[in-house]
Amino acid sequence: MTSNKLKNLINLKSFKIIIGIFIISKLVIFKYFFQIHSDFASYWQLSNLELLKEDLLNTIKYLHMQQPLWNYFVGLVLKASNGDLIFASRIILIVHWFFSIIILYIIKFYSDEFKLALLSRNIVCLIFIFHPSIIFYENLPYYPHLVVTLFSIGSFFLYKFFKEE
Repeated sequence: MTSNKLKNLINLKSFKIIIGIFIISKLVIFKYFFQIHSDFASYWQLSNLELLKEDLLNTIKYLHMQQPLWNYFVGLVLKASNGDLIFASRIILIVHWFFSIIILYIIKFYSDEFKLALLSRNIVCLIFIFHPSIIFYENLPYYPHLVVTLFSIGSFFLYKFFKEE
């Protein structure tokens, strides 16, 4: 096995371990420390929950000054959960975890791109996983975590676009 293949294999195994640590840490945090707030009615950025559940499109259309995409997403989650706020909050939590995994992949991409040492890559990923603001916004049914994910994806594609030119 060449040294390049060996490095790629170690890098892949290391990232799988990081993803494992991510999943285990999120489950432990959820079970023992911090759970998403399921009282959606207390968040000013959401439209009326009954309207979102019963008349989603008109609610978005007539209350467009509220964040329409986020309200549309929450309305779809409320419809999928049949109005059960606890189940809806768990769905949003899992979606936020998925957003974090996307950001972790982008961090891995940039770490590889800038040729960080394996230890440095792992430290950067672990700092992201256990950063208090990431843990807070993952567990808050609010849209900033989505915004960070979209900006990360945008930077990823922008970097790839300018690198190819």
